[in-house]
Amino acid sequence: LGDQRQPVVRADAADVHHGRDRQRRQARQRQPGLLLGDPARPRRRERVRLRRHQRHLLQARAAAHRRHPLRVADRGRPHVDPLHKGGFVSYYVNLPLVIGDAPTTVASRQLQFLRWVKGSIQLWWAQFYNPPKRMVIGDAPPELPKEERPGGIMLTLFALDTMTWPLSAISALIYMFCALVFVYFGEAPAKANDPFNTSSFLWVFLPYLCLRMLNNWIALQGVKSSSIWVAQEVWYSGAFTAFLGILDALYEKFMGTGLTGWKSTGEGTRTTKIEYFNIIVSALLIFGIIIRLIIFLADSDDRLAAFGSAFFAGVILIQLWPMVSMSLYELLINEYKPSDEKKELGRFKIPNWLI
Repeated sequence: LGDQRQPVVRADAADVHHGRDRQRRQARQRQPGLLLGDPARPRRRERVRLRRHQRHLLQARAAAHRRHPLRVADRGRPHVDPLHKGGFVSYYVNLPLVIGDAPTTVASRQLQFLRWVKGSIQLWWAQFYNPPKRMVIGDAPPELPKEERPGGIMLTLFALDTMTWPLSAISALIYMFCALVFVYFGEAPAKANDPFNTSSFLWVFLPYLCLRMLNNWIALQGVKSSSIWVAQEVWYSGAFTAFLGILDALYEKFMGTGLTGWKSTGEGTRTTKIEYFNIIVSALLIFGIIIRLIIFLADSDDRLAAFGSAFFAGVILIQLWPMVSMSLYELLINEYKPSDEKKELGRFKIPNWLI
């Protein structure tokens, strides 16, 4: 945005695309969306101010835009009629002023993910709990007849998933905590009290297993199993980053300043301290699995618990390993290479026979 004398143009390929998707979902639900719809707060380096003597670059697009100044909803954005009425002028800039490349390192990916999560929580808070008095919202699109509306319940679920998906990271962290406790102390997350009751066991675990199988069956409809596995790997690897983004958004809301600030996510970002969480957890899991394997081979009385804890920890470790291996490669190999010899997306690979 800008003032009436000096318009401002913002463009960020990844964030604008992400924001437009959010706005489309909100529009389909007939809910007012934020004007910018961007999950990230504007960053100084991504603002480009166009002065009067630079406007000759915009003549071709500006002429068409003046004829239809309020039809920006066709481009996936809400109407900005109140802004135009207030004297604001908008321009479409067909120039690569700011571009966003896909992350090529774990650090840039985690910082990008941190920014998305923080922005999502801030939008969620602003829209549902503490809407600003002067929030600029778009005009709601015309409501379709009831018989022409798409499935309402599914759109509602999609909207809830879009706004609350960072909160699922807490469950991934709980999984990691349970795996560490199980592999080091032999305390299973759930166990039956003596005397063992088969009927109680079935009442608890049979519905759970049925729901899990149903969930897996639904997830596999039209999707490759490898894609689901990759999604789980990303979910576990980004759990701590998402949790940190939630804390950062809440801390800034109540304290007035954020914990991390807005970090650069460009190509120059090759390492970040956020990566150390996954590395440390993976190292602890590896050490615990080795201990449990020794107990499994040496102690015949505790083999069942030792095998179960090692298997539980191994599942978490395997899903953390892809990003952890890339972080280790960056820290141990690329860190000591010249900039033109660094290998993008490099990682340490473990042979399948060893796993």
